[in-house]
Amino acid sequence: MDDEDPLYRQVQRLLAGRIAAAEWAPGTALPSETQLAKQMNISVSTVRAAVAELVAAQVLIRRQGKGTFISPRDEDSSVYRFFHVFPDAGPRERPVSEIVSLLPDQASIAQAEVLGLGRTADQRRVWRITNVLKMADVPVQAAEIVLSRARFPRLDARALAEAAPTIYGSLQRLFGVTIVRTDDRLKAVRAPPRIARLLRQPSGAPVLRIDRLARAIDGSPIEVRQSWIRADTHHLFLRQGGFD
Repeated sequence: MDDEDPLYRQVQRLLAGRIAAAEWAPGTALPSETQLAKQMNISVSTVRAAVAELVAAQVLIRRQGKGTFISPRDEDSSVYRFFHVFPDAGPRERPVSEIVSLLPDQASIAQAEVLGLGRTADQRRVWRITNVLKMADVPVQAAEIVLSRARFPRLDARALAEAAPTIYGSLQRLFGVTIVRTDDRLKAVRAPPRIARLLRQPSGAPVLRIDRLARAIDGSPIEVRQSWIRADTHHLFLRQGGFD
């Protein structure tokens, strides 16, 4: 290893690359820190620091007395990792994902650039997914999702819906792609007619729009998404800093 970054950061990237390459399947145990240290001819403390970073990023999870595991995105605990919508009153119901449509399409030049697809028509081939999340059978979020057809060549709406509770969980289970980071931009807007219909709202109703870029373990861009959250009965809640 020869890099200006600290050694544990280099080890973190190496482990992330091996996870991204599906060397270890989601839900399976990572080799022990001692084993990894021997494999890479480095100290256990360096491996421990690298693993701690991946645990903090929720790429790995520690289970007391059992070891460290590749974090699966199809567990109930992962449903809420990138979903922060709460009702204004009453208990928070578990969201249920409904795929409204999944169609082949072409990305816009801007979307293709963000996803690193190139500019030709063939390079810009994508899947365009319309998805609704419901709580207590009430639609609270509508989303339009763009995924590369080159990266996900055989995408089926039924398989995507049945593989896991969330689309991210399904992408991990079906294709071995794990989303670990999202960059979200939030803006208050009025619901376009097509979104208002999905949310069972009047056209022009106030909603919160989120423009998202989702990335995999290796940092590669995976998904461009626009989501609209109804603002009359729900809100977005994010906790930052401090301790649990």
